[in-house]
Amino acid sequence: MQSVDWHVVFDSIENPSDLFKSFYIKLSSVIDVHIPLKQLSRKEIRLKSKPWISKGLNKSIQIKNKLYKKYIKSKSSFYHAKFKLYRNKLNHLLKISKKQYYNNYFLDCAGDGKMIWKGIKQIVHCKPPISQRSITLVENENEISDPKEIANKFNDYFANIGKSIASGIP
Repeated sequence: MQSVDWHVVFDSIENPSDLFKSFYIKLSSVIDVHIPLKQLSRKEIRLKSKPWISKGLNKSIQIKNKLYKKYIKSKSSFYHAKFKLYRNKLNHLLKISKKQYYNNYFLDCAGDGKMIWKGIKQIVHCKPPISQRSITLVENENEISDPKEIANKFNDYFANIGKSIASGIP
């Protein structure tokens, strides 16, 4: 950042919009050279989403996968028993590691309600809504899809329902 000649960027342009655009382009080029974006693989993304998996547990997962491949190739009961035993112990260790991670997480975030709820959502796997669904209302064989018009129709219905029911009572 210090080696960039900023006078060339700032002195030649009068319009603030063009000045910002020039600054942004120069800054982006410096960032791209010195801090390039790294494309994560699917495996790296999956591991980042499970922070309780340590390097040792990751190595154990690889060993379990190799045992499974040996079992599939040979169909031997020896490899099957070995794989099942290793898998069960690994699952037990993963559960313990996950439990310890979230215990420490909630102890660290004891006073911060926002972070506590973030942790709860991670555990429960709450997914945000995919998109807002379109709602249509059918009234007298006419379809209404405008949200404002639908709200007005509901408002009219509930505002007048008391009067219509009262008029039907003798």
